[in-house]
Amino acid sequence: MDLKKVAEIRALHAKEFPDSEQYYEFLLYQIQSHIVEINDLKENKDPHLKSEIVDLAILSQLLTMQQDTPKDIFQKRYGRFKEKIKSK
Repeated sequence: MDLKKVAEIRALHAKEFPDSEQYYEFLLYQIQSHIVEINDLKENKDPHLKSEIVDLAILSQLLTMQQDTPKDIFQKRYGRFKEKIKSK
């Protein structure tokens, strides 16, 4: 993922959503909407599925930026994902 481009989107959103809570709500709504759409596209074997998955990844990254998520949390979470995979 190109984090510079995601940061550019975030900068545009900052102008549109000066209120942090309003931006948070916007991102959550978009994430929820994309999850529903992804499920529908998967069920219908629609090739647009991959585009919506990328949108979801970008929205998720925007949410982590909006929350000022420290990099060390990502490192910890990567480890947890590996543990969960091994335990299956």
